[in-house]
Amino acid sequence: MKKLLRRDYIADVQRKLAVAGVTSRKGTPYSDKMISHVFNGRYQNPRIEKAILDVYLERKKAAEKDLKYKNKVLGIGTED
Repeated sequence: MKKLLRRDYIADVQRKLAVAGVTSRKGTPYSDKMISHVFNGRYQNPRIEKAILDVYLERKKAAEKDLKYKNKVLGIGTED
């Protein structure tokens, strides 16, 4: 999961949480640090965990699409 998300996943998670209207108890957006702690298992927060998983699945789908396109262009794995 870490390999696919790399370091730039936090901004995407924050955007996803903002769109969903998810904030901390104080009513502020979750910090980079809090999202990182949830990702690394230090804290548990189902809403942040779901946002992280959603970002992961989106990136996985995009990576698979890119790989299919690359293979098509290179003629790898096609049985035409």
